[in-house]
Amino acid sequence: MRLELKANIAHKLRGSALAVGAGRVARAAEAIEAMALAYRAFAHAHPGLYSAGLRAADPEDSALLEVQAEVVEIALRVLAATQSDRDEAIHTVRIWRSMLHGFVALETNSGFGLPQDIDETFRRLVLLMIQATREETTDEYLVV
Repeated sequence: MRLELKANIAHKLRGSALAVGAGRVARAAEAIEAMALAYRAFAHAHPGLYSAGLRAADPEDSALLEVQAEVVEIALRVLAATQSDRDEAIHTVRIWRSMLHGFVALETNSGFGLPQDIDETFRRLVLLMIQATREETTDEYLVV
């Protein structure tokens, strides 16, 4: 991957992740919703970068590894704040990412051909994510 493309991906990923709320306090449900909206918005605004950023960074690419780790840490704080087992928390983040990626992939490839409102479907997906997270955590205030 060319250096300027990697730098652009890193910049956009960091910006989107930080926009979710670095240093802000939010209820867990609000933080999950903000993260989901940021993920979807990033995929729409930067489809090439989104696609290029799906692959895990090359182990030799320390700059991209650092940015991807930062994004994962923010996702961990939002989605798995009360999980003490890091492995379990990583599974939670992977499930979240898989759900959102599936939705975004279908949406951006015209996979939703029925007339029902796509935004409403997305809202329901986010609600499912919040409900699933509540089963594992409490809706306490989080620092994200």
